[in-house]
Amino acid sequence: MAGPVIVPKFQYDAVHDTNDGKEWSQMDLDDLQNALARGGSIEDAAIFLCRTGTQDDVRKKAEEMGWWPNEMSPARKRGVL
Repeated sequence: MAGPVIVPKFQYDAVHDTNDGKEWSQMDLDDLQNALARGGSIEDAAIFLCRTGTQDDVRKKAEEMGWWPNEMSPARKRGVL
């Protein structure tokens, strides 16, 4: 019988921001759209895309593409937008 699954705590490290300031690939755009469509925040998407140092750029790109704010965004859920 297997024991409990232990998930390590995520430790942020700026070394992982390998895509900060890089051009957006089609895969980056697809990943951003999917992350937000599933209810992720801009911060969540930036971490996943390795662009945490440029979260403003991630938000601007999402707004430019019409993906943010969306019905799943935290502000919409709170009724702020």
